[in-house]
Amino acid sequence: SVETATGSAKANLSAGFARVLGTTKVDVQAGASLTADVDIALVAASKTTVSMSSSAAGETDPDTGAANVASIVFAGSTSDVTTAVNVAAGAELQSDRDTLLQAFHSGQYDTSAEVTIYGAGTAGVVGALSLQNSSTSVTMNGELNAGGQVRLMAAQNDLGRRQKASGAGAVSGEEVAHAAEAVEAAKAALALAQSHRADALATVGGANVAGNPAVL
Repeated sequence: SVETATGSAKANLSAGFARVLGTTKVDVQAGASLTADVDIALVAASKTTVSMSSSAAGETDPDTGAANVASIVFAGSTSDVTTAVNVAAGAELQSDRDTLLQAFHSGQYDTSAEVTIYGAGTAGVVGALSLQNSSTSVTMNGELNAGGQVRLMAAQNDLGRRQKASGAGAVSGEEVAHAAEAVEAAKAALALAQSHRADALATVGGANVAGNPAVL
């Protein structure tokens, strides 16, 4: 969604969010029986691609020369994908040759946010967040008889995961967070120094040079 500030508005707002939910599953339930005089292959495969971008621009008003309001931009994405092969207890697989149980998931995620400032436009804040939760599994609880090789494979491959926050004349959310962390660290260091000073004053309070514990 995009909101453009005019008049007394406080900011340009641009936000985008993408969400993917999915399940790919091969489920052999209790009591089932699979028999073959050739190979048996149970394969669950899934692919997830998420692309989300959000942007805004600030500029100087061409009529009044006044700077436009600040831009606030956020882009976010999340995915929750399950890929599984499950053979339940009480199920039976019988193959005269090879048996393969395989689950595979591949994902590619691209989340970006951008602020562009033209002329004397007011700077803004930009942030991007990508959260991915994928589960890939093979579970064999039943009975398996094979005349050849038996292979159980679960693989997950993130082809690419990119989250980018950028801006010309803008301050990224990460920079704001780092600045806040630096302030808190400075406060903690100051409090520690003040505590040490108070302890030192309490130790030497009322003592002359000869009786100072740091001298003895």
